[in-house]
Amino acid sequence: MPRLQVKPGKRESRRSTREHVAILLPRYLDLIAQGLKTVESRLTLTRREPHGLVQAGDVVYFVGKGGVGCVRCEIARIATHENLDRDAVLELRERHNAAIRGSDEYWLSKINAKYATLMWLRNPQPWARVPAYRELPKWTPGRAWFVYRG
Repeated sequence: MPRLQVKPGKRESRRSTREHVAILLPRYLDLIAQGLKTVESRLTLTRREPHGLVQAGDVVYFVGKGGVGCVRCEIARIATHENLDRDAVLELRERHNAAIRGSDEYWLSKINAKYATLMWLRNPQPWARVPAYRELPKWTPGRAWFVYRG
């Protein structure tokens, strides 16, 4: 299994809280809102957001693809993995999919991922106002993660 890095939860030893915006399919947004999806996973071929940027205590605004709906969550803890291979991705699925709630299609699309960021979610709350992430300098269509503040 690739290296596991569990980030510290102590606020005194870390930078100030960041706010993030994550775009995801509406079915996953609904599962987060209901408290049924308790781990958000981001598996990628390259080292990209949120890998290395999100920490315990940060806030994530999950927005449904197309800007439909918003749920605010705090990150309770994270784990990052690097240099993944197919077996490691399958192991992540085996160990965490009950909380991730990923479909077979999702895991098949991630089988060649080299990086993973797992985020344990707490306090999901429906949020009436979608953050203005499309006004961020880094916004481009197709991106699915943004550091909003911090």
